This record gives sequence, structure tokens and C-alpha cells, in this order.
Amino acid sequence: MAKVTLTIDGRPVQAEAGQTVLEAANAAGIYIPTLCYHPDLKPEGVCRLCVVEVKGQRVLPTACTLPVAEGMVVDTHTANVREARKIVLELLLANHPQDCLTCSRNQHCELQKLSNEFGIRELPFEGARRVAERDTSSSSIIRNPEKCVLCDRCVRVCHQIQSVGCIFTSNRGWETEIGPAFGVDLNKTACVYCGQCVAHCPTGALETVNPSEDIWNAIRDPEKFVVVQTAPAVRAAIGETIGATVDRTVAEIRAAMRGAGFAALQRLAVRLVNETVGDAEFGIDGEQQGQAQGAARVDVLLLAALPPDAAQTLVVALVRTQDHGRRVVQEATEG
Repeated sequence: MAKVTLTIDGRPVQAEAGQTVLEAANAAGIYIPTLCYHPDLKPEGVCRLCVVEVKGQRVLPTACTLPVAEGMVVDTHTANVREARKIVLELLLANHPQDCLTCSRNQHCELQKLSNEFGIRELPFEGARRVAERDTSSSSIIRNPEKCVLCDRCVRVCHQIQSVGCIFTSNRGWETEIGPAFGVDLNKTACVYCGQCVAHCPTGALETVNPSEDIWNAIRDPEKFVVVQTAPAVRAAIGETIGATVDRTVAEIRAAMRGAGFAALQRLAVRLVNETVGDAEFGIDGEQQGQAQGAARVDVLLLAALPPDAAQTLVVALVRTQDHGRRVVQEATEG
């Protein structure tokens, strides 16, 4: 592919024709702040935080959508650029809840990070703020429209990558909102609860249901022993987070779960599912199923937990120690 040479902040930079200024800057190690941009998604330039100055242009274009051109001269941190970015952030914050300390994304929020980066300590803009109800209809995902910055990431990943298309951008101006069509609850859409919208959301507008209390209550219940089961996708996500191989990831997950309280019931669980901390990649053979049927009734409770600081999912099976019923441990591997 043809190469073009442009100047960014006084440095000559080579880029491939068709690349954007943001891509060229990132490749050259030049930082440009973004909020709506994500490398997985097609850029739209809706947040206006990546604006730059280009010699010969009157307005400040968005670096994420501006194609590179031969001889282009770009400045990324002039006084005008920084002022424009700061005003955008202040406007976003003026229409955003001020509950950072109790937000699920506290210290892992891109809006919070940018606010600290620009040294925003006071909000010069006052006025009406968006008011909307939280959507807790889904068993997996919670929507909080008041924290939405309209970056459109969730919509793009839902349509462009997952091909589900259950959330949209609707209305205009002050009334613009992102969510299911016609204002219906999320549980009434075609959502498959893949979690990609949550993973791509830069703020706390989307979060997963946190079953931590249910898990701890199950661990403390003397009438139950708890079987933890991690799917291959979960191990991969945790492995990416800690930079570990598969074997090390599995070992660390087991160690962490046993340290949390699952180990106390390990011996009893071995007779039923072979391991207290099970692995969903491996099934349970007929002999093990027979042992399980004779040993206890299995009441399966699937609980997904995705803390904001790491992509983790725990599937928890609660096994009641009562000698009746025909449900088997294999149910814990389903779903």
C-alpha cells in the first residue's frame, strides 16, 4: 500500500494511505485523547475529544475520522485544541451524575480518567440534567441512561461485530438517547447477553448484574456446598488480564476460589463433580453422573459476575445436601 508523509507536532510521520490521523499518531507514539473511538469499531467522531488543528483548515477536525494526506501538517495539543477538548469534557460532566465513588466503574472510567487528565475540578456549566430510570429488567445487564455519554460504542459493537442489533440511537439534540427501540426494556429485545456492550462502554452506563452477595451467602450456608465452574472463554479473558498461560490461569483461578472459601467443601464435592473448582471444558461421564444422582439433589443457580476491573465470570452451582431428586451435576455445565 502507498505511503504518505505528514507532520504531526513537528515530527515527520509515515503512514499508509487510507489511515486516519489518529491511527498514524498512535503508530508514532503521539497521544491524542479519545472517548468514542475504539480500535474494534468503525470511527464516528461523535465525542469531539480527538479534535486537532490542521494547517489550512478553518475548523478543528476529528483525528479518528480524518484521512492522512501527503504533506499534511497536524498539531494535536495547541491552546485552541486543549480548550475545545476541555469544554467538551465539562459539558459531558455537567450532564453526568456526580456519584463516582459509588459507581461500578470508579477508577476504571474513561470519562473520569480524562477529567483528571485535563485537571477539571469545577464545572462552569449549570442547568438541567438528563433524568432517566435504570433498566434492571435483564438478568445480566443493567442500563443506566443517566451515565451515558452517547459515544455510540455499544450500538456499533452490537450491530457491527455481534450482528444482534438490539440497541439503537434515537431522537435528536437534548432528547438523544441510546437503548432498545421504542423505549422497551432490554429483556424484551433480541439481546443475547454477550456482554460486548458492557465491555466497550467507557462509563458506568452499562454494567453487569453483580451476584457477589448471593455467592457469599451460598458459601456461608452450612447446608450447601458450592461448585465453581469456569468456561473456556472466561479463562481466556482472565488469562489476558493477568498475562498468563492457560495452565497458570486455571491454577490461579482455583487458588483464588479456594482462598475465598470454596476449599472447605472440596472433599465432598470431589465425589460429585471431580473438583470443587470445576472446568466447563470437560463433561461428566456416566459413572460420575450416577454417583451424583445417588449422593444429592442438585439445585443449579447460575450466577454471572463481571467486576469492572477484570473480565471475570463465575458460574456457581449450589448443591443442596439432600438425598432426593434426579437432577444431576451435568446441569451445572449447561447454559
